[in-house]
Amino acid sequence: MGQAEAEAVWSVYFWCRDLDEVADGAGFSSPKDRATELERRKALLARAFSSTGDVRPEGKVWKDDSGLASALSLGLAAQRFRLEVEPFQDMIDGMLMDVQAEAKGQQVLYATADELDVYCYRVAGTVGLMTLPVVAQGLDTKDPELRARAKALGEAFQLTNILRDVGEDLRLRGRVYLPQETLDRFGVSVDDLQRMAKGETPLSDNYKSLLRHEIQRNLERYTVGESGIPMLPWTMRFPVRVALELYREILVSIEEKSGLDNLSKRAFVGTLEKISLLPGILLRALFAV
Repeated sequence: MGQAEAEAVWSVYFWCRDLDEVADGAGFSSPKDRATELERRKALLARAFSSTGDVRPEGKVWKDDSGLASALSLGLAAQRFRLEVEPFQDMIDGMLMDVQAEAKGQQVLYATADELDVYCYRVAGTVGLMTLPVVAQGLDTKDPELRARAKALGEAFQLTNILRDVGEDLRLRGRVYLPQETLDRFGVSVDDLQRMAKGETPLSDNYKSLLRHEIQRNLERYTVGESGIPMLPWTMRFPVRVALELYREILVSIEEKSGLDNLSKRAFVGTLEKISLLPGILLRALFAV
């Protein structure tokens, strides 16, 4: 990856991270305030993607320049690589889904797996589409197959985060991202989750079955995303494959290392393990195997 490409990817990351801070409540006292700020970021995004890329309202810099630096950086990358604005708008809508659910006092945020899939697309599948013009230069970035694989990879990353952080989200934020229909299907209640997270009861067989189901569902997404790597220019295959394989390893470790306990443990891949995986990742990237 060249310097210009790396800077563009960093600009996308900077903007996403800045937006995530808003959604998580940094500097905002209520869901209503966060929703207002997210809508303001939509307007700022539109200016960043305008023909001039001038993010200043009426040529003036805001006294409160929240989001200004990330929007300016993103605007420059958008002009250089012709980024699409729609995935960025969709991500803001995904952040609003979280904020609106919190405002309603919902603990289980999504009723169905389809609703969760929409959320995963908006907050993460979009990243694959955001960066596609950078990592797939010279290719038809409107190709439905290429886009579907980029989207699937981002969604796989997000669902990995959700499965890794079930206990943390419940304890620190009072949120459950596992869909209600999935909890019902496997006979697991929020009270069950809370008791298991506190160590009052052991992990139930029902919960373990639920996790195996969700892990398998997510591994299928990784397979779709992985099939897109040989379509990329060879210079881009290695960084994409590194991200895919290391993140997939987190998912696998939920079962193999944590014994499906994601309520009191947080799965991770250690530094030495990451280093040991890199030679094989490099070979698979170079030879598309």
